[in-house]
Amino acid sequence: MIEVSKNYFLLYHGRNSQDITFAKFRELNQDEYSIYSLVLSISKNYIAKMIDMESFQDLLGKMDHPPVASILELYPLQNSILALLASENSSYDYRRILEDIEYLHNEEIVNLVNYQKLLSLFHKAKEPHKTLETKIEENSFLESKELFQETIKELSELFLSDNDKESLKKIEDYLLFQRFSVGITGVMNAGKSTLINALLGKEILGNSMVPETANLTIIKEGQASANVTYWNTKEWEEIIATKANRIENDSLVERYIRKESYRQSISIEQMREFTSATASTDAHYKLVKSVKLYQKSPLLSEGVEIVDTPGLDDPVTLREEISKEYLSECDAMIHLMNVNQSATQKDVEFIIDALLYQKISHLLVVISHADTVSKTEMQEVIAYTKSSLSTQLEALGKSSHLSFVLQNIHFLPVSAKDALEYRLQEEVKKEQLETTGILEIEQHLHELLYGKEALKAKLILHKSKEKLRYFIEEQQVKDSYQLTLLSKNRDELEESLATHRKKSQHAMKELQNDIKHLHQTTCDYVERLEIFLDEEFVDLRVLLAQRLFSDVQYTYQKSKNKPDENRTKIIIETTLKDGILEITRDYGHKLNKRYEKLIESCQKRFEILKNSHLNFFKAEFEAQFSEPFHKGFLTFSTQALTQSILQLISQNNPKEFAVLHINLNEMIAEKMDSIVEQIKDKAHDKSLQRIEAFFQLFYTHIEHIETEEKNEEKMLEENIEQFEHREDHLQESISSLLSRKEQLSLILQRLEV
Repeated sequence: MIEVSKNYFLLYHGRNSQDITFAKFRELNQDEYSIYSLVLSISKNYIAKMIDMESFQDLLGKMDHPPVASILELYPLQNSILALLASENSSYDYRRILEDIEYLHNEEIVNLVNYQKLLSLFHKAKEPHKTLETKIEENSFLESKELFQETIKELSELFLSDNDKESLKKIEDYLLFQRFSVGITGVMNAGKSTLINALLGKEILGNSMVPETANLTIIKEGQASANVTYWNTKEWEEIIATKANRIENDSLVERYIRKESYRQSISIEQMREFTSATASTDAHYKLVKSVKLYQKSPLLSEGVEIVDTPGLDDPVTLREEISKEYLSECDAMIHLMNVNQSATQKDVEFIIDALLYQKISHLLVVISHADTVSKTEMQEVIAYTKSSLSTQLEALGKSSHLSFVLQNIHFLPVSAKDALEYRLQEEVKKEQLETTGILEIEQHLHELLYGKEALKAKLILHKSKEKLRYFIEEQQVKDSYQLTLLSKNRDELEESLATHRKKSQHAMKELQNDIKHLHQTTCDYVERLEIFLDEEFVDLRVLLAQRLFSDVQYTYQKSKNKPDENRTKIIIETTLKDGILEITRDYGHKLNKRYEKLIESCQKRFEILKNSHLNFFKAEFEAQFSEPFHKGFLTFSTQALTQSILQLISQNNPKEFAVLHINLNEMIAEKMDSIVEQIKDKAHDKSLQRIEAFFQLFYTHIEHIETEEKNEEKMLEENIEQFEHREDHLQESISSLLSRKEQLSLILQRLEV
């Protein structure tokens, strides 16, 4: 009923039915139903004549309805009659109203234009209601992706303009080109390359191409090729200052190490020279920062990218930090442990750091070389790993987190070498693969990336549906607006065009000026946030110095000895990580509060311009900043700071505690500078990147509104231009609009979230 009433008032009166109430009236007998049809046929151009007719007021009296003095007083009664028409129990149906409209037209009570409008409206209304198809969200992510593409195709057939098709293509591309990153970590010789080969079903990494991964390698879907990125000058100076990764060939350094990182395309056959210590005769691999490798594979074709890291025991600190940067952005993580050397100190530290500090939501701990031990021995390895995690958490003073850590780890055994051999065979047997454990890993990965609880997949699908929903709602508004224009005469159309031009130009200018001002003030706010960071880091330095001093003093007073080095390392590590996590969380909270105020402010500006026609896409902004700001800040190395503190404590005279306290404060202030600057730079850059992305959405929507304003102006101009010949195709135009509105409504229901 709602749709019939809505279309009737838009087309016949140029009004929105939501603003119209219902009237109380007495229901007529069947032989008096023609009175209903007569009331529905009265338009604003005919009401004056009807008001003066006593017979018409008598007809209203038969329904116990008071006399009317204007069309506005008749609207509620017309709305109530339409409700009766839509009622399942009423004998007043669409066939009866069509017969009455035909009679009223023949008697010249209803003119040709209004006759065509009413005929189109009620012919369409009497058609059987189409049933709702399966909703997109009732399926898995990959199935929903396919349904989404089918929906886009269906919509493309409804819209012929290039602008509309381009908009649909952008929405589809957003969904299709999303990527899911899977990080692979582990100590040297854990078997990362073999596992990756088994997952991809071909020997991409390993003895045939890359004997060992000496660099960060990102594997993406594409034609077989590779790109190499070298360290830039600043990074290289930092590396050689630590006496790691040094190279004697100065000419090679001069050739590849540049102010801005040099990138080079290479063939797959050349990979060993750039990434392998054994194959690179001139130590070329040491100059390489990372490698991007492109391959065809079923796993990669689903949108997965694999991040293969150097071992956790990488001697190059900067490369370890960069690896952590990539891993902090991964959507799923596989940590590989060799069954014969599992649960090393590095393994345990990494697992705890990943779950407690890097905020990895779930970790697959894959134990390689499973074929070399029995099932009982494998369970013993898993139990030992859990015990080691418990011991380390206790040492960190975080025993209460043990349950959380174990809940977010899933142990899986694998024989990757056997899995790869089976997959390289011409005929792959599922039974053989099942014995290797590779299928269970793939199943868990699939669940982590695309399952019902996969947050990123849900967010992507939600945002895609929101984009499409807004597109459809805009089209519905356009179609409703066109129905409204068909209700207007030429003078009304020309008046609407003049008003639109005046309002549009003024509103757009004000909006653009407001957004530019808000953009600048937001950037200024980020600069002011640096003061907050400076103050917080001063407090963190003082806290670290105080904790270290108190521990040294307590240990000496209790045992006359200096504290254990491992205990000192734990104090440094936990104080810095917990402190920086808290600081960046608070920083992000302040920034998000600023965004909320901006959204509220700009929402009003957009609504002033277009009311509900082009509402500001708030959901899109919320999706843009759904990831916590503080994620990815704990990638720095504390090695230099730790070594300096250990050396200071070891050289200190136990009796000179006051001197130690002063020296600790001075050293921590000096040695933490690089860490603090690194975090401040990252916070500043990340903030500005978010702000630019934030306002880019604004500017994009402003451009979109400008386009829509021009389209609306064009619609008015075309209606004026075609007014003299509108009657020739009026019924066909109305039917087409109503059919499309119905199809759009069904598709919209499919997208409901």
